[in-house]
Amino acid sequence: MKKANPSHLPTKITAKDRAKQFPNVLHESEGKLFCTPCNIVMEHKRKSSLDSHFSTAKHLKMVLMPQHRHRRITVTEATISKSVASSESIKITKDSTGKIDTVTIKSEVLSDPGGKMNKVSTQCKTEQRCSADVPIGFVGAGNMAFGITQGILMSGEVSAENVRVSAPSSNNLGRFREMGVGITHSNTEVVSSSRLVFLAVKPHLVPGVLQEIASHVTREHIVVSVAAGVTVATVEALLPPDSVVLRLMPNLPCLVQEGALLFARGSKARPEHGALLRDLLAPCGLVEEGPESWIDAHTGLSGSGVAFVYLFAEALAEGGVKMGMPSALAHRIAAQTVLGAGRLLRDSGKHPAQLRADVCTPGGTTIFGLHELERGGVRAATMGAVEAATERARELGRK
Repeated sequence: MKKANPSHLPTKITAKDRAKQFPNVLHESEGKLFCTPCNIVMEHKRKSSLDSHFSTAKHLKMVLMPQHRHRRITVTEATISKSVASSESIKITKDSTGKIDTVTIKSEVLSDPGGKMNKVSTQCKTEQRCSADVPIGFVGAGNMAFGITQGILMSGEVSAENVRVSAPSSNNLGRFREMGVGITHSNTEVVSSSRLVFLAVKPHLVPGVLQEIASHVTREHIVVSVAAGVTVATVEALLPPDSVVLRLMPNLPCLVQEGALLFARGSKARPEHGALLRDLLAPCGLVEEGPESWIDAHTGLSGSGVAFVYLFAEALAEGGVKMGMPSALAHRIAAQTVLGAGRLLRDSGKHPAQLRADVCTPGGTTIFGLHELERGGVRAATMGAVEAATERARELGRK
């Protein structure tokens, strides 16, 4: 006779399960659960232990640090009073319904490269962003569209039902369907049902797609071109005269909310349009605005630069294999080395040359290795790769 599983026994919960429940603050790696902002291993068997950690002053402050400001958390007065020391200055602002809107905490910074431990003021916004209710559409279902979609949905503040994607074939639509996103083969259907439209097709397809959707674009639409090399002027010329157009260049790490995105506003796009786009894309990573002349350079530096970093990581791992390390282990260590170096570079505020000098000791292993890299021309080759990718983006825009 088969024993029934008693309902009171706990169901086995994996680290991956917990990470899915809290995608904005937790991630899973090799079976372990990590608090993303705090970068510590978490106990995932009991949800109560997670709630306890989320209510601590350390976690609250780390979430409010600049590099994690896009990760929204919900707080209550009880949580604040329990987690923040009474000696700290706390200011709570409520909205018209009585819900907590903003929490301002004055505290000593947790990481101070300058060594001065100055006082800082941080804020946690608990309300939904204004972009959460804007209908979003993607014309094109390639990797860039998927990366942006994945990023904005992982924030938990944009509903999958609020997003629609179109593509001429079903090849790439399946992965969008798995996320709960609406899919269609009609570009005009996406435009008609959306207010914010991402034009995410290959550059040579842009003119034909714009001619197809132009009659459906109104003054209420915001059209964001993600096509490499295609200028704002080109898009504006193929749409109605008063169309709001922005140009955006993301990169693949949007998939894990660590992207680097740069956008430029067109002639009819106002600052509030840029603010809406920045707000929507904040969960995807670093979002910056600049003149359009920087976009192609950003394509070479960051859009293509991701592949350059992967090549270097692959070479690092192969070097480890050559020196006798197992391949799988070498690749894991190479990936962590790139991740750790990147986070330290971003969060420390130091120039890369300063960090590089910090690693080198006179006559040590690192300076000998750097000598070989310089002998191989890695610096000039990398600059040349960015230049070549930038020029190719400009060439694509002229076709």
